[in-house]
Amino acid sequence: DDEEEEEEEEEEVDEQSDHNQSRQSDNEADEGDTLAARCDKYMLPWISCIQEHRNVYSLISNEFYQKDYVDPLEDTIPDERRYP
Repeated sequence: DDEEEEEEEEEEVDEQSDHNQSRQSDNEADEGDTLAARCDKYMLPWISCIQEHRNVYSLISNEFYQKDYVDPLEDTIPDERRYP
């Protein structure tokens, strides 16, 4: 059991060091990139995700602005004109 735990710990350490090395190489590459290149690298995947999941992002946005914009507008509607 002790050997298995040690192997697992070594694997975790290896994974962490691999992750840190890849982040370091990404950071080094970013330093040489222009602002436009870095923006493309990080924003384009995010934009494509928004386009693919447009409804989810709309719901998130609507929930965020609900109290600021929608609730006050809904409060102006008289009770007799509201749907049950």
